[in-house]
Amino acid sequence: YAQAECSMIPTLLDVGASRWHVSDVRASAAVPVARYAHTAVLHHRSGCIVVFGGYGGGAWQNNVWLLDISAV
Repeated sequence: YAQAECSMIPTLLDVGASRWHVSDVRASAAVPVARYAHTAVLHHRSGCIVVFGGYGGGAWQNNVWLLDISAV
């Protein structure tokens, strides 16, 4: 497969409108490296997207990141 570049620009899908848009969310602390081959799920009770692992920054990642989508 062709290797694609990863972007650190938060882009959100509006499912109702079937449109993508760039978020104006800003990081208040460290941010994860761009990655692929990761797992991401929505945790409904917390309102967070949970991202685990993947390959980025030249190495396999073994970490967990949370994005509070209520702030988006």
